Amino acid sequence: MVSIEECKDTVLYPGQEIPTIAEGPQYTERDLYVSDETRRILEETDPTDSGPMRAFMEWCAEQGRVAVPCTTATFTEYGRYLMQRGLKASTIKNYMSRIKTAMPAGKKPDNSLYLRLLADYRKNNRRAVRTRQAFPITLPYLVPKQTGGRSVSATRPCSPSATSSSAAASRAPTSRSRT
Repeated sequence: MVSIEECKDTVLYPGQEIPTIAEGPQYTERDLYVSDETRRILEETDPTDSGPMRAFMEWCAEQGRVAVPCTTATFTEYGRYLMQRGLKASTIKNYMSRIKTAMPAGKKPDNSLYLRLLADYRKNNRRAVRTRQAFPITLPYLVPKQTGGRSVSATRPCSPSATSSSAAASRAPTSRSRT
């Protein structure tokens, strides 16, 4: 018989039997260990070293809360704190996702309460869902102005003396002969 702890991540369909060790796959050492390169990378990286996680840990220290692993209440309160600061909803969601990912496996907070707060925040706060748009393209930017048979940029005014001298130069005969 398999313990409940061993099956906590198992999903069964109605009518399926609880698996036993004899029915399951036979793992080898290769299935249990990572390579030296993977081990080195995992040891050199720290998920709590991201900017959002550092800010969360500082906030927890100020509030007298435990940062790692945090409770669902602490996680939800921090989400509300970010909303009070007036950040965009997409920024808040990104920060909260990075914080939850940095928590130890099996000790991640439930984000359903924070997501309820975020949905309400989106509904009641125009800045939360604001998107920036580029200025519209207008006709002067698309069609250059015409002066004296010569095209001139819409953003650079041309002086009258420059226009008359360039027009005279364009009418002067060239020294090249055509054969």
